[in-house]
Amino acid sequence: MLRRLPQVMKFRLGRSELTKVFFQLEDGALTETVFTQAVGGCSPGQDGVPEVKNTVCVSSQIGCRRTCGHCSSGKSQWRRDLNTNEIVGQVAAFAVDHEIGHIVFQGMGEPLDNPSVCQAAQFLTSCFDKLTCSCDGVECAASQSRSAPSVCLSTVGSSRAMLDLAHHAPYASLMLSVMPDVERTEPLEDLLRCSDDVARETGQRVALSYTMIRGLDTEQRIDALLECMRDRTDTHVVQLVQYHDSAEPSPSSQSCCDVVRPSEPADIRRCISRLRENGCHVGFGQYCEFPSALIT
Repeated sequence: MLRRLPQVMKFRLGRSELTKVFFQLEDGALTETVFTQAVGGCSPGQDGVPEVKNTVCVSSQIGCRRTCGHCSSGKSQWRRDLNTNEIVGQVAAFAVDHEIGHIVFQGMGEPLDNPSVCQAAQFLTSCFDKLTCSCDGVECAASQSRSAPSVCLSTVGSSRAMLDLAHHAPYASLMLSVMPDVERTEPLEDLLRCSDDVARETGQRVALSYTMIRGLDTEQRIDALLECMRDRTDTHVVQLVQYHDSAEPSPSSQSCCDVVRPSEPADIRRCISRLRENGCHVGFGQYCEFPSALIT
């Protein structure tokens, strides 16, 4: 069972509002989840009411075994994997009151280091209408969505786990980090070849993610990213992620803001332009660190 704590952190970017909440698990451990409400344009038949897209960013571990230089999860000691109920419960807590459109495994931990993540992804992509919520001691149906949300897993890579995910949860999409400072257990070239197999097996494009960090956004880094996309523009996309530094640690992790700063907007635009000029499909998203000046 999850117990939601009263502390929240809010951050507004453009027309999106991000809320980080903290859950206490049965053994007393803390985990964190980010809920994003993005206000878009008006959909047909909505009489001028803007469309709101809701995304839940879930954690998969308490801490992380990896020590990736740009990620605060690796700065805190790994304690354990979350089980399937604890992962799915993070989604259920928000699905009670909101229609969930997207679920991303981009919170604490390395998802594919946790065997329960594959089962959680399989459930969320195939049995979402059976979701129930037992958060705060109350159990109720948690299916406000008209259809199953999209599910995306962000990972630094594991060939075996990537193929297991493709086999057991083929509707879940994969986002492979190609950052230079991540801790890998396999060469990036091998992981990229495995991602080719995942794209063929699932029929879905694989995203190669790159976090926009000052000092790691040089022309040489963009060249390396383009090399990863060589002969993959039809099967892969580039997902650029905007990093937000935090001056204060959350209750469950330590901040790495003393060594990491976000890229300047001009450098982000330059990177997007170069990628698109070379035929890459480019997406742009957020990283779940919070500027302390915007915490409420």
